[in-house]
Amino acid sequence: MNTLYPPAPVAVDIQLLTPSAAFKKEVSKVVVQIILFFVVYLLLVIAAVALAIGCIYGGIALMANLRGLWVYLFGIGLMAFGLAIVFFLVKFLFAAHKQEDNGSIEITEAQHPILFEFIRKLTVETQTPFPKKIFLIPIVNASVSYKVSFWSMFFPVRKNLEIGVGLVNVLNAGEFKAIMAHEFGHFSQRSLRLGSYIYYVNNIIYNMLFENKGYGGFLNSWGNLHGIFQLFTVAVAKIAEGIQWILRKMYAPVNKAYMGLSREMEFHADAIAASVAGGNNLVSALDKILIAHSCYEEAMTRATDSLSDNKATANLFADQRVVLNLIGKGFSLNAELPSRVNYQDQWASHPTTEERTGRLHQLNWNVAPVADPAWGFFNDPEQVQLNMTRHMYAHSGVTETLSFYDKEEFEHNFIKDREAISLPLKYRTWFSARYPGQEVVKQLAGLPVFPLAWNDIVNETNQNLPTLLRANERDMMIVEAIAHGKIDVKSFDFDGQKYDVSEAPAVVEDLRSEIERLHQQMQETDLKILQYLKQQAPEGGHDFITRSARQGQFNDVSKEILTLIMPFFSHQPLSAEEVSLTVEKLKAGPEPACLTLWREMLDNKGFQGNEPLHKAVESFVNSYHFYWNGKNFNEKDIEDLYNLVVETDNWMAHFVFLAFRQWLEQVPA
Repeated sequence: MNTLYPPAPVAVDIQLLTPSAAFKKEVSKVVVQIILFFVVYLLLVIAAVALAIGCIYGGIALMANLRGLWVYLFGIGLMAFGLAIVFFLVKFLFAAHKQEDNGSIEITEAQHPILFEFIRKLTVETQTPFPKKIFLIPIVNASVSYKVSFWSMFFPVRKNLEIGVGLVNVLNAGEFKAIMAHEFGHFSQRSLRLGSYIYYVNNIIYNMLFENKGYGGFLNSWGNLHGIFQLFTVAVAKIAEGIQWILRKMYAPVNKAYMGLSREMEFHADAIAASVAGGNNLVSALDKILIAHSCYEEAMTRATDSLSDNKATANLFADQRVVLNLIGKGFSLNAELPSRVNYQDQWASHPTTEERTGRLHQLNWNVAPVADPAWGFFNDPEQVQLNMTRHMYAHSGVTETLSFYDKEEFEHNFIKDREAISLPLKYRTWFSARYPGQEVVKQLAGLPVFPLAWNDIVNETNQNLPTLLRANERDMMIVEAIAHGKIDVKSFDFDGQKYDVSEAPAVVEDLRSEIERLHQQMQETDLKILQYLKQQAPEGGHDFITRSARQGQFNDVSKEILTLIMPFFSHQPLSAEEVSLTVEKLKAGPEPACLTLWREMLDNKGFQGNEPLHKAVESFVNSYHFYWNGKNFNEKDIEDLYNLVVETDNWMAHFVFLAFRQWLEQVPA
């Protein structure tokens, strides 16, 4: 049997593996919040039961001492009123809970003896129990799972281990050991049982807030029996709203406390992993997971899109490896700069990767890397991948007869599709998913052509401006969210300096000024690049300049149309006068202008390469659309107009891009 088992670090300080003061503090917070919730809930139940007893007693006494149909109806309604409140508070006990199926496959020791022997050694090393069951899941992840039941709040539950095939696919043996050890770190955490309490707290809250269709139907049916009963149902609904208000107030502190504990549990599990597998292995695994997830999603998206052609991937995980291998050949997955904004997200269940790697570096428990792939722990890795791929299709309910593509076909199509939307390699750093805008192209006319060298325009001093601009725009959105209270924090760090939340608007303004400066610098550089292209390939830019001008015209019209018709797609009803006025404005200017531009595009092969859009636009411009005739609203025509405007906007952006790429390709290498 293969005895591959990566080594552990030496000189590990065991004291650092004991739960920290911060960990214990978060446990205390969660326990306090859980107790507080159940005390409040119990008081509500006691009050409801007391109310029900009083209502039943009062109803019986009323009917025993007085006679008449109205008396009996009121007495029965009073008793039902009390019982309805109690039932509202306990109805979650009778709700059916479907066990979530994540598409896992259970594996056995007979199938993978090396893996099971490895896990057995690791459980000894981490001093944790062996998993009850081991499952394979498709994604780039590993996790602990267990069946949550009422009894799991009081008694230990054996936990299952879930191993992602997409994760195994990218790790070496040392990294795999680190990730598995992290999961076994969770196995050892008694605080994990608090998750069962949180589950039931959320179950109670969710049931009372959102799962009320049957209860609402009961109240409606009861109220429809008689007017007296309807009075009681209104009262029940008002009391239920009050209970919901109390539970909403309880939800945030309970779950915020548990999220804080969850983050500390991650740090603790990381320390356990570092102690037996090396912190350096866990750091490199965390880095790989980020890119591996993007590669998996790329392969998954293409597999899903291929179903429309009755095609399926033979091996999703071989496709994932293809994407991973091609990243180093210029096919970027849009990696971004790290954020300049840092804050403690009280609703995050995991610390950031930067926080985790920082703690691991502090521990400094490292080992020599093991280059052997993690697949060495599995029997017949390719068959494992093929089985999981087939299982994913079956689990998704795909029943059609499909033809399969292999990794070679996937790689060919991936490269072909990426090259179709990629610029020549020389220009990709600067023009990542963009081209010079209309405001820059307009300035090109009349400018003198003079010799320019590419390296004098784009060089080490400015080549990262586009990436920096995107990062700043992202960071400004984060700080704006903090300023508006959408991110619930009291303070945040920006460029290493701590700010109070009240200072967020000032940081937003600083970022906005910086973004404007970067925009200006990029436009100046774009203009120099256009002059360079005009000098290198004078005739090559005609199509780009013409299409860019047409795109600018259509964008102006499309914005006006979309602004006018967007209220038709809102949930707020419009009056006949509002509809009439909107359609009048539409017909007075933007719609005729749009039709004119569409006709010009049809006449000048503006939809060449997009036959479905060509036919749809041609049909639309050759028909009359009244939208509103004073009485009836033509919803279909409005939807058609909206869809065609949006599709044309997208197509024109691609059409201009193709012309720009063609110009670049004419420049001598």
